[in-house]
Order: sequence, then C-alpha cells, then structure tokens
Amino acid sequence: MVLGVLSAGAWLFASLPSVSDDIDRFHRASPQVSTEFTIVETVDWDVFIEPSVTSQSGVRYEIVDAGGRRVPLGRDHGFTYNWFGRSGRSIASVELEPGTYRLRVVDGTASIAVGASPGGKIFRAIGGAVLVGLLLGVPGVVIAVVSAVRDTRRRNRHAEPPPPSPWSAGEWPASGR
Repeated sequence: MVLGVLSAGAWLFASLPSVSDDIDRFHRASPQVSTEFTIVETVDWDVFIEPSVTSQSGVRYEIVDAGGRRVPLGRDHGFTYNWFGRSGRSIASVELEPGTYRLRVVDGTASIAVGASPGGKIFRAIGGAVLVGLLLGVPGVVIAVVSAVRDTRRRNRHAEPPPPSPWSAGEWPASGR
C-alpha cells in the first residue's frame, strides 16, 4: 500500500513540472507588445485570455500569417488554468500549418496567449498517478488482508478451547438461594 502511495506521488512529482513548462512556452501578446512565432509542423492550439478573470468584452486580437492573412479561429475547448501565478481561460482554438505567424492585441487591455492546452498533460499526470497507485496499492491491501486472516487463524488454532458453557449441557446455573 505504501509503495502504491509513494509511487503515485513520485509520478505526480515527475509529471507536473512539464505542465509549467508548457504554460511558460505559450506565445503571448499584450496591447503594447505583439509576438511573432514560427511553427514547424501542423498544430491545433488553444487561444487563451490572461488572466482568466478578465472579461473578453472589448478585447480584439488577431493571428496573421506571413502573407498578412488572418487565420480563422475555431471554438474554444473550455479549458481554464491557474498555475503558479499564471491563469488563463480558453476563448478560441486555432489550427496552424507550418509557417510564421504574428499574434497581436488590436483593442482591449487583456493579454492573449496561444499554445498547446495543458489539459491533456494534467489529465495524464493525475490519471497516471491514480493508475500507478491502484496497480501497486490494491495488491498491497489484498496481501495485508490475507496475511491478517492467516495470522488470526494460526493464533486461534493453537489456543485452548473455551470452557464449556453450562447452557450447552442443559443445566441452569446455581441461583444462589
């Protein structure tokens, strides 16, 4: 059981730092600063508004390719993150082919970020920890129960039987009169 809990904790400890790395690698633009980035293979990314409590009202942003054409945006995946001082809420998705792109905030005061949603990694980290914990913990519980039952039976086998009850012989105990 202890091995299952420790292994699950180790799994989480090893998996979760990569979520922070993914969030730090987002390409971000603010009202004053646009960002340019290059994609080397086709990706399906999320567009996030940061911080997550910011209203999307009045915020306009765009992603344009190297030719100056706006990239069409899709529906958001509904993922929100709040991770060690950074927070964001998915507001759209975008499929990008290999090439160079510019992200800029046209109107508003919010920051916009694009990148691979960290939701999958968080799910894999937590799901993996649960799976590892169960695979090692359940056999530990079974072994503990079987050992306890066997130990109890062994102790009872060598114990003297209890004295016979007067009730078993059909006699009434003395009433004391």
